[in-house]
Amino acid sequence: MCFGCGNSATVGDGIVFDELNVNGLPSAVGGPQIVNSGDVLMGNGTTHAKLRVQGHVLTAVTPSGTTYSGTQLEGLTFTIGMDDGRRYLVRLTKVKGCLYRQKDCTPITFWVTPKEEIPQYDFEVQKTSQRTSAAAAAAAAAAAADLAKRNAARKRKGQKPLNKNEVENDDRAVETTFAEHLCRGPLADEDALWEAKKNSAFTFEGDHYDKATKRVTTTVQADGWFNLACYGAAPAKMHLLRHTSAGSLPSFVPQRKTTVAERTAMLKAITADYCGNGKSWTADNTPLRWMDAREWYPTPRIDLDRAMIRGRVEAVFGENGAVCLNKPRRLPEGTPSSECTTPAVRREEVRMACRAAGRTFRTGPPGEGGPTPDIPECSRRFVDYWPQAKDSNAAVYVVSTNPPKDADYCNE
Repeated sequence: MCFGCGNSATVGDGIVFDELNVNGLPSAVGGPQIVNSGDVLMGNGTTHAKLRVQGHVLTAVTPSGTTYSGTQLEGLTFTIGMDDGRRYLVRLTKVKGCLYRQKDCTPITFWVTPKEEIPQYDFEVQKTSQRTSAAAAAAAAAAAADLAKRNAARKRKGQKPLNKNEVENDDRAVETTFAEHLCRGPLADEDALWEAKKNSAFTFEGDHYDKATKRVTTTVQADGWFNLACYGAAPAKMHLLRHTSAGSLPSFVPQRKTTVAERTAMLKAITADYCGNGKSWTADNTPLRWMDAREWYPTPRIDLDRAMIRGRVEAVFGENGAVCLNKPRRLPEGTPSSECTTPAVRREEVRMACRAAGRTFRTGPPGEGGPTPDIPECSRRFVDYWPQAKDSNAAVYVVSTNPPKDADYCNE
């Protein structure tokens, strides 16, 4: 699972995001953001409110203090805007699950006990305005320069040049209806695990994901940030695994509370950030099995002895990426390297990339071995040390294994 692709929330035009602010602050330079300081209009068409997220429950609160929740939210709209003038009207069409609907409900629960239900929200999008004239002219010039650069590279490789009609348009025409879902990435249609819930999103507060570094930091509710996580995307997986602030329940025994280091280690494992520098070495629809040191998600439990004997252990991850690596999860088995293209991955490529990034490893697990610039293979010592990670502040925390049958990704 790569981060920021798959089934991540998008209003189209290449605008992909996983975080919004209830007070209308931009989630990135230039947007997107909820315009008019976060104003939302309830389904009755007259009542104005602001969104609020507590844990993973979405509500809307009016200036007078009236709170709307559950199916009362259906029909509310808000506008997402970019600094360049593009605008998108977003409508919450359905609140799904058994929490609010006693009939015809399909609950989504945490993958980790206690398997409580997580509220689901479906949103639709309508584009309402294009870029302003000045912004459109600047974007057109930038697109032309980018096309020229790409075609120069294609010419050097002896490839046919692209024309401007073959380049994705990031400023489509204004729409008159709600034509698309907010959650609509290709992952939703290609993977049977997500297909039935492909348009559903979770909301939760308390965690921020840095896409560039693949690290987790915490947020506070007063700042207004919340995650809008489409089912199947990396943030949604983090929540389903209870590796979020909102998913942590310290009152339960055994405690269901993770540290920031453990959450970061899980994110590194999900996104295959082997080198720990934020580069993801995986792609959607990649089969993988994993366990965290707490063994919260051992379904089915991995037999590490058998996995070691059969050469199926992929990597062991900590908060700084992989501490060791055997076969990458996108290994192109049995295919000549010259015939492989991205996203097929070979261990040597990862080793060289980690070395170029200046990453330093150890030849053994924490406390053992000396420093090395090359990512080591996962020996028996690494795997035997892994269960101790629950007491070692995520020095090593997640172990992953490849599936019994190798997949060939070279022809994708």
